[in-house]
Order: sequence, then structure tokens, then C-alpha cells
Amino acid sequence: MLDALYNKDVLRRAATIGRTGRLAAPDASVTRVSPVCGSRITVDVTVKDGVVSDYAQDIQACALGQSSAAVLAEKIMGRNIAELREVAGALRAMLVDGYDGDDSTGAGAAGVSAAGAGSLPAGSIGAGDGQGDGAGD
Repeated sequence: MLDALYNKDVLRRAATIGRTGRLAAPDASVTRVSPVCGSRITVDVTVKDGVVSDYAQDIQACALGQSSAAVLAEKIMGRNIAELREVAGALRAMLVDGYDGDDSTGAGAAGVSAAGAGSLPAGSIGAGDGQGDGAGD
């Protein structure tokens, strides 16, 4: 099973994480530590006119965490905050609440997730517990 998780694509991405380090003057910063494995990531973001204008991350994680961080670094620049909140709500709904993507109710992922995009605290760009989100954290 581990061979399937740590395949060559995951390992390749993990070796090529972009946008590493810290920003000198981010609009928001957050650090998260996984209670399961101890992986740690600190994310800095700068937003201009509701769009991510700069991003950096300091990550200490396994290959899966590093690979995920690499994908985020490739995709986040130029994204608007509303779009990121929607994606974060959908991801949380899928991983935490078991939402399977079936939108037959018309509620969408945020509608079925108690921690959906609409409930994110002002200043945050991702789902979380609200601790450590926002500027200066």
C-alpha cells in the first residue's frame, strides 16, 4: 500500500516544491501541525484586490505533504479569495464530513459542510478551526 501512496509522481512533486520560504510582509500567515504525523506548514499570503498576489510556504513534512504543498504552490497565484474559500469548503466536506460531490440537493459542498466556505473567518483563505487564521498569526 505504501508503494501506491509514494509513487514516482508524488516523489517527483515532493522534490520540486515551489514558493518556499517566508514573505517579508504578508497580509496573512498561518501555521498548522498535523496531529497524526507531525507535519508542519507555515503559509504566508499577500492579497491585492481580492486576488492572491504573493505566496510562500515553509514546510516540514513527508513526501505526501510536500507533494500537496507543491501542487498548491503551482495553483494558488492569481486565484481569488472567494474561489479559494469554495475549494477549501469542498475539500473539508469531502475529507471531514464525507461529502462525495453529489450535488443533487443543490446545496453544494459548503451547504453540507458545517465548516463550509461561508463560515470561514474574515481574513482566512482556508478551512480551519479559526485559530491562527488571519493577519499577524
